[in-house]
Amino acid sequence: MRLAGLCTGIGVVGGAIAAACGGWDELMVALCFCMLADFVMGILVAIRGKSKKTKSGALNSTVGLKGICKKVAMLLIVVATYRIGIAAGIPFVRDAVIFAFIANEAISLLENGGLLGVIKPSALTQAIDILKSKSDDK
Repeated sequence: MRLAGLCTGIGVVGGAIAAACGGWDELMVALCFCMLADFVMGILVAIRGKSKKTKSGALNSTVGLKGICKKVAMLLIVVATYRIGIAAGIPFVRDAVIFAFIANEAISLLENGGLLGVIKPSALTQAIDILKSKSDDK
């Protein structure tokens, strides 16, 4: 019974966040996936002792908390731009902000991958360029 209550609570919170951000569409899925992937990659880099965010390069809970705060702030900015866009009659502003955040997260993923010795795939680099141009266009 506890598990059902936990799942319900997570569903309610997730639904409220999605509604505040303008719905749970492919852009939000992509943003949330990129945010999660970047956070996990940051942890992997720190476990390997190669983090540029600490003097020792090691895992640090304060740095992790700052990363989570950054991701929450990004979602709050999406909410704000969605609401401002609706009020101003230009709802695509939300999409432009999400594209910019996805591009930023993807760049961070590439940087972290480089620190881990992963080869940067050209397809991903090209996709980031496309996302940057779409956010600039909007």
